[in-house]
Amino acid sequence: MSRQTFQRIAVGVTLCAVLGTAVATPFGAFAQQDDRGGMLFQLRLAERFQYRDRSSPVPEEDGTTSILTTDVDLSFSSETRTEAVSLDFGSGYQFYEGPTTDGYEGRFADPTLALSYSQETASARFSVSATASSVQLSETSALDAPASEGEIVPVDFADLTETGTRQQLGFESRLALRRDAPFGMIFGVGANAISYADLREGSELRDRSGLRLTATGLFDVTKVLQVRTGLQYDYVDKDGEEPLNRVGLNGQAVLSRPDGNYRVSGNVADGDGGTQAALSFGRRYELPETVADLSLGVTRSTNDGFVLTGRALFEHEFSPESALGKLTATADRGLSFGSSTEEEVVTALSLASSYALTPLANLQVSAKVAQSESLADGDTVDLAQAGISLNYAFDRNWRGSAGVSAELRDPSDAGASESTTLSLGITRSFDLRR
Repeated sequence: MSRQTFQRIAVGVTLCAVLGTAVATPFGAFAQQDDRGGMLFQLRLAERFQYRDRSSPVPEEDGTTSILTTDVDLSFSSETRTEAVSLDFGSGYQFYEGPTTDGYEGRFADPTLALSYSQETASARFSVSATASSVQLSETSALDAPASEGEIVPVDFADLTETGTRQQLGFESRLALRRDAPFGMIFGVGANAISYADLREGSELRDRSGLRLTATGLFDVTKVLQVRTGLQYDYVDKDGEEPLNRVGLNGQAVLSRPDGNYRVSGNVADGDGGTQAALSFGRRYELPETVADLSLGVTRSTNDGFVLTGRALFEHEFSPESALGKLTATADRGLSFGSSTEEEVVTALSLASSYALTPLANLQVSAKVAQSESLADGDTVDLAQAGISLNYAFDRNWRGSAGVSAELRDPSDAGASESTTLSLGITRSFDLRR
């Protein structure tokens, strides 16, 4: 490690300690712990320092980057017997230095806003949520980006570059009726819009928006057999491509058992670009400390080819006397279905675990690999990520963390890039109940 690199890390650590203490101290007198019910206000202050060394064929991405971030997160929630509402806001300010900067520069970082409301009665439930966010792609691992429901990883994870900004707006609403009857209905509507700014020249990322409408019927045939069938409409508009309209029919039968369930699922979607169809069989085991879920199936793509699909999940919670925490392992293989204008086969493997070093300190380890293969031209993108972090609770409110992670991105039509990231952080939380 060079002397200049060591100095950057030392400066970052010092600023983390100084700014974290200075920002957190004034709030201590206002936020008092109280476990009584009612409305809950939460304030979270954090200081993060990251040092990244990246090797990339793209000159704008090749080199070292130092980032110091001050985060402020505010949240409000209120819950009664039949209603719940929450509001969350977060943002930060960064000082960063990288291959394209001349010294340290400042910028606002990763603002997020989320609002949700739900109401529940004996036979019905209504929920609505809206989100808005902006994130710097240079600080987001492609494998950690949020995926939509039913996706293994984000649709565009293979195209995510290391520069630019991603803005996302989302809306979702669901209405469930006659939940206490042998026959019920669920109606849903969802919309999202994703846009990118300041991308590097030649980036394949494109702005897109989408709309999804669903209607599902639930049939309790017997006490242990439930059948559901539904209709789904998808609209996807991606810059530079023709809008995609698709209508789908899906169904599932679930046979419940004392130790889990058996299930069979199928769906067909037709519209612009052709017809997709899928069929799968699954088995789920639920034991006191272990959950195992396995499903296998086949999907017919729009070009009449067949793709073997499946998912395996294993979760085990070790006993409280053991230092080992929760172990989670997953394996997925699927075909993008109705959420993109291009069909891609995505295969992903992941493993995560934790280990308690002391009652106050724990070690977390994770690894994930994924491959995206385009059915149109056969191009692939391989991604691999591994990380280890140490978390320490100084007391009920103060927490610190330190970690290191490595990531590799290897597309078949371009040179590979790899990066190593060192991170340090400290967090102070305040809760106020009324």
